Amino acid sequence: MQYSQIQQNSNLNERQLYQQLRQRVLLLEDFLVDQQQQSLTLSQQQSQQNIQNQFSQQIRNIVLQIEDCLVERQRQNVFEFDLGQQLVQQLNAVRQFKELLQQFEQNQFQYQTQQEQTELKKQLEYLEQAKQELEARLTQADRKVSQYLRQIQQQQQQPEQSSLLTVVTRQEQPFQQKRAQSSSYSLKQETNGLFLNGRFSN
Repeated sequence: MQYSQIQQNSNLNERQLYQQLRQRVLLLEDFLVDQQQQSLTLSQQQSQQNIQNQFSQQIRNIVLQIEDCLVERQRQNVFEFDLGQQLVQQLNAVRQFKELLQQFEQNQFQYQTQQEQTELKKQLEYLEQAKQELEARLTQADRKVSQYLRQIQQQQQQPEQSSLLTVVTRQEQPFQQKRAQSSSYSLKQETNGLFLNGRFSN
């Protein structure tokens, strides 16, 4: 198998694994919402522990798959020093995450139910606040887009109105000039008639 094909397969595997990890995070968010809404009886606490165990096991499996994928990429690119160094850093980060996960699994049942509810409530409040901030930003962005579109529409209409006004003005100018000339001629005639009739004579 050529190197390019191996690299493409590795990238594809990584994308699939990260997508699975994202799906697990979404499942965790749903679980937190359900836990907040329901009152925790003893049977529900046991069910909660089972769900946490299942979720932790799924996360552990995904982490191991990512770790295997990174190890394989490191082995394939052993002669490429820079890329190899990056993969080593990624591998160390995954191992640290796995250690933190193990610590979480060891300590997750030491907390009292009230403390868990308080912590979950804080997390949900944070998620709700982030949601409201996002909605506010989207609303503000919509307003800016609408204002920008109105400005563009006004700019497009202004040249048409100014050209129309120019045409109308040019059409009115000869008529106004003729009317002014006619008025001036009539005034001269009337003035001459008054002087000829002797109305302004001493």
